[in-house]
Amino acid sequence: MVFAGREVGTYRHPTLGEQPLQIRTTRIFTYDGVWQQIHHGSIDDAEALAAYQQAVRG
Repeated sequence: MVFAGREVGTYRHPTLGEQPLQIRTTRIFTYDGVWQQIHHGSIDDAEALAAYQQAVRG
């Protein structure tokens, strides 16, 4: 099974406060005796990605 879509949420930036976050996602589920999930997400907006990386890295 494969699902693709967008996740919308927020994160807290140390100086800017709560910021919106939109992530394009793909989830792949496989079954071989047990369910496994493979997940990929990416932030398309370069400025939003840079701000998020700065907030995470400090």
